[in-house]
Amino acid sequence: MARRIGVRESFLKTLRYKSPKDVPASIYESLRAAYEAECLRQEQKLEHELRIARALADATGSAFVRAAVAGAAGVAGVDFPPADDAPGV
Repeated sequence: MARRIGVRESFLKTLRYKSPKDVPASIYESLRAAYEAECLRQEQKLEHELRIARALADATGSAFVRAAVAGAAGVAGVDFPPADDAPGV
């Protein structure tokens, strides 16, 4: 992970096991960018799964699955994704 985000491994160990006295701005920015990128990746995965579930609900006509998808989308704070653009379904 250290190589991927461009931060020394020793600094990441310090963050995990000790409270550092200071965090250089460049390292902070690298960590912030990596965190935001991972959050975006997880949101995209969730939206993809919701599109697939909605397509399944539409295909089966299951009100139960449709309600579950709507509930999951609401809890996750994402818009109820359209079923017609579900990739791979």
